[in-house]
Amino acid sequence: MKQLLKRLPFIVLIVLELAVGIMLFVEPELFTHIVIMLFGCALIGAGILQLINYLRGIKKSESYAFTLTISVVLMLIGLLITCFAGMLYKLLAFPVIIYGIMLAIFGIYKIGFFFDMKIADTPLTMMVIINGIITVICGAVITCKPLDVLDILWRAAGIAHIVMAVADCVALFLKPHADKKPAVVIEADKQE
Repeated sequence: MKQLLKRLPFIVLIVLELAVGIMLFVEPELFTHIVIMLFGCALIGAGILQLINYLRGIKKSESYAFTLTISVVLMLIGLLITCFAGMLYKLLAFPVIIYGIMLAIFGIYKIGFFFDMKIADTPLTMMVIINGIITVICGAVITCKPLDVLDILWRAAGIAHIVMAVADCVALFLKPHADKKPAVVIEADKQE
């Protein structure tokens, strides 16, 4: 029982890691919405705490105008984030689109570099142009389907969490007990 209590935080971590991994793998969009909404609710809660601090300051005849401002701003931002969680998820596609465009540009550069080197009669392998074509194709796919790419990334993160949870679970049971003292090795007398 004592060993279980010592390992309880580690067990809770494994369970949470496994739950997050499964949610990311099974329903990445729903999980993202939940996280966004929880963040919005946390901002609303922080705003309420700031409002309570402001009201306490009024009772003490102290000026807390900045606290009131922060309170209102936090609650409004939290409310907007909570109400528009779906739209914020779609906004996550914007950086993915930028990445896809940059990838396509790098691929075009690689293709142009290949032909420039061919004109300069510099020996190059065909891997340079193949790499450039694959890079352009990947950039185009990422740019055209950013939300699908986001789902794939979330699912990959979910798989990573599941693997880490399994590895932590294995480490938990294979972990040497700290209570046991290591065996003392006595060196044989050195021959002189």
